[in-house]
Amino acid sequence: MLKSWEKSAPQIAEDNVKRRQIIEGARAAFHEQGFDGASMNDIARTAGVSKGTLYVYFQNKEQLFQAICSEECLSQAEGLFNFDPDDSDVEATLTRIGVDFVSLVCRPEKASSARTVIAIAERMPEIGRAYYETGPARGITLLSDYLKTKVQQGILAIDDCEVVAAQLIEALLAPLFKPILFNVTLSASRSERFSPRIKHTIQLQATFRIRLDVVFGPIAAERRRLRHVRSAPDNGLNSDVEGNPFRANSATHALHQLAAYSITLSAYERSCSVRRSA
Repeated sequence: MLKSWEKSAPQIAEDNVKRRQIIEGARAAFHEQGFDGASMNDIARTAGVSKGTLYVYFQNKEQLFQAICSEECLSQAEGLFNFDPDDSDVEATLTRIGVDFVSLVCRPEKASSARTVIAIAERMPEIGRAYYETGPARGITLLSDYLKTKVQQGILAIDDCEVVAAQLIEALLAPLFKPILFNVTLSASRSERFSPRIKHTIQLQATFRIRLDVVFGPIAAERRRLRHVRSAPDNGLNSDVEGNPFRANSATHALHQLAAYSITLSAYERSCSVRRSA
């Protein structure tokens, strides 16, 4: 026999349906009126529920917005960054992931959610933190794990997969999503309109990374050697020596990676140009 506070399976299913109804109503209200403009009355009306029912599930609109963001980010990261570790075609894999990723984030509702988070993160940092940790940070982690797998398989030679994963995601977002985010251009909702640019970006970066064993091999070997011979300084900035001895100066490390990337990529492109002209 069920206790008074326990719910039967049909009741749980009904709760899930009602919660989904409220979340979808809140999503529409926030999209139409913005976070600050939408009230709980507006959300209840849009969702087709009473205000009393709304408060049974969510105490305020901050909880509602956080639930929407967490749900979107988790489904986005887990659904998009789904890699087959046995697939050795890195370029094809990253191209597919890149097209799907940008196609999703360039939808109007995704840009709207990102704008709202940016606008309220200063006064409600917990929402900004939850959005970042369940969305962008999770995507970087999943992509970094994939790159690490390819390093272990001997396909790629990357010294810092986390930095490379973040750079790749930013390279995909910069020319397409950022203008939409700031309302500079209209939404590029049709993937065929920007997939050639994504494929070009992926091809440049994937082709470059596949050849890093020639370029970065000596650099990576030297860094590994330094890990064993260099002692941590007294200021404690490099306490994570074994995991990443350059963590304390990660911005400079990222710039060094990017500079070496650009120099090597230019050399590779020149060699391709020479081969084509020949």
